[in-house]
Amino acid sequence: MASIVAMHIRGLGQIDYGVLRQVADHFFDIPSYALPEVLRILAEIGYVQLLSTGPTNIKSVIPDVPHFSSVHAGLGSTSTRSN
Repeated sequence: MASIVAMHIRGLGQIDYGVLRQVADHFFDIPSYALPEVLRILAEIGYVQLLSTGPTNIKSVIPDVPHFSSVHAGLGSTSTRSN
């Protein structure tokens, strides 16, 4: 899910979280309840900056996905998580 979001937001400016949530749900088949964790993973590897009010309330997303690097290579460097 993180790679799908990263590829689609690459090169965009600041994105309102509510808009991204609706687009991810409708077009990318990423349920809205999963999007915050997906964005936290992308923030952890430096592919996005999250503008939040408090620890859980994301207001907007600023993409910083590299254009000439493999999105999958960056995501592969994160530790695997168990569900």
